[in-house]
Amino acid sequence: MHIRLYLRKSFLPWNEIYEIAKDSDSPSDKLILEIANIVRNIAWLRATDVFGPIAYNSAGDGSIAPKFDSQEVVYRSMLADLSKSVELLNTISYSVMAQYDLIYNGNVQNWVKLANSLMLRIAVRVHFIDETLAKEYITKALDPKNGGVIEDISSEAKIKSSDKMPLLKFNVSICQ
Repeated sequence: MHIRLYLRKSFLPWNEIYEIAKDSDSPSDKLILEIANIVRNIAWLRATDVFGPIAYNSAGDGSIAPKFDSQEVVYRSMLADLSKSVELLNTISYSVMAQYDLIYNGNVQNWVKLANSLMLRIAVRVHFIDETLAKEYITKALDPKNGGVIEDISSEAKIKSSDKMPLLKFNVSICQ
């Protein structure tokens, strides 16, 4: 898949959420944005792994020729973004948008584990470039007080068949 098409498909839904939530005073809008940031980082991590330098920090700024960031810059930015998401999500103990969340049904603790797992993955990748940075984020990601990482299949991030997606449920039953 061409990088522009991949990025457009990955980035446009996040951009819509960002435009609604960026100036909002609503705590729930901020939480939804942080969950969207975790999903965005999943897509961007795949993009930089496949394509190398990407327009991470300038994406969505309206430029027709955005500046591409090196993988080192992208990884550092992702680590900071994921850390911010974890910090905010760790402040709540209730479900967020459970009626729409196809992955975790609003379970914020599982979103935190996913963010920390991504943080761990990225930190391991930067280990040979900046060992100090890697150790900082590895420690943060693995800290149970920070939410921990995905350790078993019950916390994996995947869209499951549910009443929220009846067509998926229908398709799954046909394939069996």
